Amino acid sequence: MIVQRFLVLAVSATGMLASFMPWITHPRDWKSGWALGDGKYTSALFLATFVVCMVTDKNESLRGGLRIVAVVPCIIAAVLGIQAFDKVENMGAIFAVFSGAGTFSVGFGLYLAVVAGFLVPVVAFALRGEK
Repeated sequence: MIVQRFLVLAVSATGMLASFMPWITHPRDWKSGWALGDGKYTSALFLATFVVCMVTDKNESLRGGLRIVAVVPCIIAAVLGIQAFDKVENMGAIFAVFSGAGTFSVGFGLYLAVVAGFLVPVVAFALRGEK
């Protein structure tokens, strides 16, 4: 398997797993992206890239339109993750008004989803097709 394709596959799988990891942490609880609703979309977008890498010829690198089809869903997933950062900040502000302390924070799963979303295009375009 081509290194570029393998790394795109691995990073998109990491992005899918990140949707099940904590996106919001609270002293009493944590919520995964899947439970919040945004993780479902993020997971589906990373799954699209995963499927493109698995269904097409594994002995060729991702190039041309196939590379674009693999990269665009991950960029959209990263943008959804960035929007989720704003949601977490707003939840913390609302919680602070009603309880006196804003203790919501961003979990590591959200960071991982955003990094994976931006890492797929870097890997897809930086590595051209070395074996």
